[in-house]
Amino acid sequence: MSLRESSTRTVLLLEKNDEWQVSRRYLSLESLAPVMEKAPTQPVMNQLNHEEAA
Repeated sequence: MSLRESSTRTVLLLEKNDEWQVSRRYLSLESLAPVMEKAPTQPVMNQLNHEEAA
């Protein structure tokens, strides 16, 4: 197999792997959107971390 064929095959395998990972996602981006909209802001997270440390 030539270097060019090998490189092409590697690129195709990487693309297929990416497609597979996206399609096998446990939680889709659409299902996470409502959760992310209601996610605490950074100051709230800092306050929670501070309370846990106390």
